[in-house]
Amino acid sequence: MIEEIACQLDTVRQEMAWLLNAYTEADERDRDQIYERCETLGGEIQELVALLKLTVQTARRAAEAEAGSDPAYCQEITELTQDSLAAIHAAGTEAATAISVLRESRHREIDPFTDLNRS
Repeated sequence: MIEEIACQLDTVRQEMAWLLNAYTEADERDRDQIYERCETLGGEIQELVALLKLTVQTARRAAEAEAGSDPAYCQEITELTQDSLAAIHAAGTEAATAISVLRESRHREIDPFTDLNRS
């Protein structure tokens, strides 16, 4: 299940990245459509991130229960879980940042990817 959710997350992130790359060359109508789609994808990413975090935590608890009293194995599970959760969190933060930049650019009518350094 974790692999399926992670695959979905990668697919949605790739689509968002493609759209963000297309945004700078798009006309106003296409930019509106890209913006709307990115908003939707951002929501999907946040949902997938939350689901993936929950699934990883559940798997961690199950693995710890199986590990019993083996402290080395429990430590390994904890470290792997922390690394996984950090990577998952980064994906959510990345999407939220991209959406924030798009929202700001729409309010300020700037190109979010070329004018960002000028603000």
